Amino acid sequence: MIQATVNTNQKSRSLPYPKLMISVEGTIVLFKERSIGVVLLDDSCSYNIGFHSATWDTNAFKDYYEAITLQNDIP
Repeated sequence: MIQATVNTNQKSRSLPYPKLMISVEGTIVLFKERSIGVVLLDDSCSYNIGFHSATWDTNAFKDYYEAITLQNDIP
C-alpha cells in the first residue's frame, strides 16, 4: 500500500518541468515534460495511481506548489 500526504496552498509562479500539477477535479500528476506524466493522487477516482499518459492536456492543470510525501504502508 502507498500513502500520500498533500497540502493545498497555491502560488502564482510557473514551475519548470519536471513538476507536479493539479486538475480542477483534484488529480495530481507528476509531469516529466509537457503532456507526459503519471498520476500520483486522484480524488475524482477517474484514474488509478500510477496511470501514465503521453497525451495529457496540460491546459487542464495548474502548477501544484506543495509537497507530496510518498511512503509504503508498513503492515
